[in-house]
Amino acid sequence: MIRRLSLLLALSLFAAAPASAQELPGSFRLGTDLNFFTFSRISQDGGGTDKSSVFSLFTQGLGLVGGYTIGERIHIGARLELARFTSHNDGDDSSALEWGLGPFLEVLFTSDGIVRPFGLAGIDIFGQVSDSGFSRDKATFFGFRFAAGAHVFLTDTFSLDPRLELAWRTRVGEDPGEPDPSQFKIGLVVGLSGWIGAGASPSAIGGGPSAAPQEQEVHTSIDLGGEVHVDLDGVRDSEEMRITLARRGTQPVLTNCTQLAWQVDGQAAMMPVSHTSEEVRGGVEERLSGSTASNNAALLGNARVVTLTVCGASFNMTPAQLREFQDFSSRLHRVTAPPAQDAWPPPAY
Repeated sequence: MIRRLSLLLALSLFAAAPASAQELPGSFRLGTDLNFFTFSRISQDGGGTDKSSVFSLFTQGLGLVGGYTIGERIHIGARLELARFTSHNDGDDSSALEWGLGPFLEVLFTSDGIVRPFGLAGIDIFGQVSDSGFSRDKATFFGFRFAAGAHVFLTDTFSLDPRLELAWRTRVGEDPGEPDPSQFKIGLVVGLSGWIGAGASPSAIGGGPSAAPQEQEVHTSIDLGGEVHVDLDGVRDSEEMRITLARRGTQPVLTNCTQLAWQVDGQAAMMPVSHTSEEVRGGVEERLSGSTASNNAALLGNARVVTLTVCGASFNMTPAQLREFQDFSSRLHRVTAPPAQDAWPPPAY
């Protein structure tokens, strides 16, 4: 069973589709991990002269991990490990139950991306109860462990967590005259974690102050034909928008124009504008720009007949062009404001 789970974790690196970047602040983590291989160097006495080495592959037993993310790069948690071993030698049966409990601190080296490298430091509290049939022995060890690894996000809320771990522990609670055996261990540990609350903003999860919303610019360009187009620009939920009539030609003709005249369902409104121009390939591009209330986008979008007049030239808006005003208004306002008939500047009579 353990070998099958190990193989499944390894294959998931290649089978899972990449995920988008995650936001972890304030998220809880629940997971499990497995020792893929472990190399231990054990000193049986305090002087360190009697040493033995043990290599283990796919160690029996699983680790259970729980934690909480503070800010963007700090993760604190604890790991509980349980394992049971049995052996049969010439009719002598023996068994051992091992457990480990260790709080840890992770520092993430990056706060975004699918792969989040981290460094880990923790305290290692380890116990062992062995039964040979003739005697029952207990031992407790205390030490430290350090690791380097990464959280590889397979989905928005699940990550594969390989890490290379170094640990040192020594036996505690023995008689003063007895030697204190110690152990140095290096191993590869692979885990699978679920992140509860991953992907939400820090203020939504952690209760911190909410960040100021970023301004969302909205833009639409409406082609009037004949190298003439109208550009609509605004910031979402703002009270103003900017209307620019742009014309490209061989010679400037809008230099003396100071207003755009809008005829909306029989009602006239004059919009003051300023003139700018720049040389482009093949001629010049002129612009007449002015600001007005953003509600006028909805007014134009809901009108039946709209005529734009500039320097004596008139453009009758088609239904498709009026729908572009309506679309611009819906993107400019989360809730479209009712059209305001008096939102235009006063008529320039």
